[in-house]
Amino acid sequence: MYDLTSEGNPKKFIQYFVTLAATLSAVASGMVLAWTSPILDDLKNGKFRDIPLDKDQLGWIGSFVTLGAMAVCIPTGFICDLIGRKKCLLLLIIPFTVGWVLILFAKNVLMLYFGRIITGMGVGACCIALPLYISEIAHKTLRGALGSYLQLMITVGILLAYLAGKYLSPINYTVLCLCLPFAFLLLFVFQPESPVYLLKRGAV
Repeated sequence: MYDLTSEGNPKKFIQYFVTLAATLSAVASGMVLAWTSPILDDLKNGKFRDIPLDKDQLGWIGSFVTLGAMAVCIPTGFICDLIGRKKCLLLLIIPFTVGWVLILFAKNVLMLYFGRIITGMGVGACCIALPLYISEIAHKTLRGALGSYLQLMITVGILLAYLAGKYLSPINYTVLCLCLPFAFLLLFVFQPESPVYLLKRGAV
């Protein structure tokens, strides 16, 4: 575990690095939010998994993310207090993976619906657990700057989705969306737990 301070002074590089590792989950969330936009015509014309979609179905595919996100907001707060902020963030790999796999191998519109709901759950959990984690690992002199990374990295994820959707096939684009949460997992698993949570548990 990192020592985030040295004789009362914040170790800025380490705190920025930990925050960047954590906010890869926000990049993954941004890609979930923007997934439909760059491939809208492909979805409409049935070029994604040979599933033709009408206007109403496209609307639901876009909207179900918010339904999934809404469903997990309150439970995520309890989970953060129960198992810790870091473990809660690491668990995001489950909804992101399950949701993207459902979308990637969809055989009908229902699989797309459920895939979007489940990835939306990952987005909602991220938006609760991530700012809590960052605010608790950040020194008071860095908290404002590091706290802005959530929104910044979500927009980075949206930008990445637009770029990837423009230059990759819909399937390869979706594979990239699936891979990004694993990059977050590999980098974030080595980062420290929130000291506030550890204090609550009497671990320090």
